Amino acid sequence: MTEANTGTKAQTIEDLRKELIAFNDEFPRPDHPTLVLSEPYDFKGDGQESWPNSALPGVYVITDEEEKLLYIGKASCTRNLGQRLGAHFTGSPPETKCNEGWSGFRFLRTIAVEQERHFEAPAIEEFLIFKLKTEFNVAGSSR
Repeated sequence: MTEANTGTKAQTIEDLRKELIAFNDEFPRPDHPTLVLSEPYDFKGDGQESWPNSALPGVYVITDEEEKLLYIGKASCTRNLGQRLGAHFTGSPPETKCNEGWSGFRFLRTIAVEQERHFEAPAIEEFLIFKLKTEFNVAGSSR
């Protein structure tokens, strides 16, 4: 889906940062760390050995070369981010494993949650998808 198809401006990683700040403000987590966005993982291979926050549950964000948002997903309950991302990508550098129809992906960032708070990942994902209307998050959307 392009800007012409949605009638909205393509959202960027900076828009995501703003919405993550809004989420942290609107839904404070007393006695738990503030949710933060990881540094980017470059799918073109810049020497990184694993996904950011791979051992934890949380939310992942896929962007293109210009850091426009393409997809927001989650790993919760019984899967961590590394397992979930391994279901989408394989190889070195990673390539699309399944046929989601994704194209133009370049960077990945994550928002980790503590293992005992894995149940937060779906709420964070839903909040961000609702606010940002990413290109490949279309199932169940009201566009």
